[in-house]
Amino acid sequence: MPQEFHADPPSDVIQKNPRVTLGMPVYNGENFIREALDSLVAQTFTDFEVIISDNASTDKTEQICRSYADRDRRIKYIRQEINKGGFFNFNYLLNSASGEYFTWVAHDDFLDQNFLKEMVAHLDQYPDVAICSCDFRVVGQDGKVIRYEYLEDIRSHKAWAQAQKGFFYYPISNIYLAIYGVFRLSIFRKYNIGLVKFWDGLTANSELPFLSRVAIRGKIASIPSVLRTYRQHNNSGYYQEFFKTGNITRMLHKWTVRFDQVYVLFTSQMAFFRKMGILTKMAGVWAKNSFHTTVLTRMAVLRNLFRKILQIDRR
Repeated sequence: MPQEFHADPPSDVIQKNPRVTLGMPVYNGENFIREALDSLVAQTFTDFEVIISDNASTDKTEQICRSYADRDRRIKYIRQEINKGGFFNFNYLLNSASGEYFTWVAHDDFLDQNFLKEMVAHLDQYPDVAICSCDFRVVGQDGKVIRYEYLEDIRSHKAWAQAQKGFFYYPISNIYLAIYGVFRLSIFRKYNIGLVKFWDGLTANSELPFLSRVAIRGKIASIPSVLRTYRQHNNSGYYQEFFKTGNITRMLHKWTVRFDQVYVLFTSQMAFFRKMGILTKMAGVWAKNSFHTTVLTRMAVLRNLFRKILQIDRR
């Protein structure tokens, strides 16, 4: 668990250009942000900066963040004048980074103390890796562990030619969590990679267009260590968006993401026959998912109909 934050770091770790930038987008995060910030300042690797971009929070987020920034010179707090949305906030942080490496840190998640140490060591050792991730601990609102996510499909020892394909399938495996890995910023700047905002403005599945664009430029790898904690709760932006979005909009968004993956695939420098092989597999995954969804929908309808018949009989 994160350690409680007490003191300013030694002056010798404050540098003009830190090796790592940690970007924290937040809106009304007073419930969990202390735990997240405590986990950052407790890192055993200390050559980093933290940039917090607050989307005009209306709770005590600003007060909490400013108190941390006053006590630790590595923390920079920026308050946006109005809520500009999640896409703006995430891309703003990515574009504001001054470090060699970068990672997003959600205000309701937290890092194990050796997270940066191990991520930086792997990126330093393997210069062809664009993103290095770890395994994840998933907890609920109360902090109790729900499950663990092991990113086995993209282990660094596995052939990239095979692992790369997974970033073009929808639905994707748990490798979408690599979006919370540590990025080699030189690749992102060279190819102007950022989060892609579609017509509907939904953030759901925004990891997939992002990661597919990275996958055609460099390797995405994971190490077998649980070093990040991801929190699931009903007040998160993802869940709030899901409950407010209609089924038709979600379906159209899903297909928009799928066609974007095809676009990225066929505009890449991959060999033509490799593209066609991946596309064939993509179509198979789509068909399987569509069939599975249709079967579940029909089962739900039949189940509800059966319940109504039973209710009539009981009368």
